[in-house]
Amino acid sequence: MHPLEQRPSGPTPGGYEFKRAEEVVVGAAAAWIGYYAWIAIFLGVLFAGLGATRLPGGAAGVGLGIVYVLIGLYFRGAAVSMKSVVTTTGRDVQHLILALDSLTLAFKVQVVLSLAALAGGVVAALLLGGVTLTGG
Repeated sequence: MHPLEQRPSGPTPGGYEFKRAEEVVVGAAAAWIGYYAWIAIFLGVLFAGLGATRLPGGAAGVGLGIVYVLIGLYFRGAAVSMKSVVTTTGRDVQHLILALDSLTLAFKVQVVLSLAALAGGVVAALLLGGVTLTGG
């Protein structure tokens, strides 16, 4: 049986409190989300810095850098909220909801920008060379 299936700890006077096995899972997720957050922030600063020093295409690098920093900050907020589930008592559900809200915003940004990049790539391929949508 998975440790998370050994449930009901139920509500405490201050709200639901996760069991130790559940906190281990949440804590591990918080750590990995935090690692990714710092990587995204670092890459964002790097891309923005490189974009600012290069004139052709530099604006795209700066824009990409800003987006990565924004995504990194959302992930960082999620990691902090998830870590609070493990380190505080009585507000586990509220912390988890805040974490999920931050993750949702980060993924929304990534989905929208990924679709925009895909559409831009298709348009560029059609305009720049040899790719046609007809069968002949």
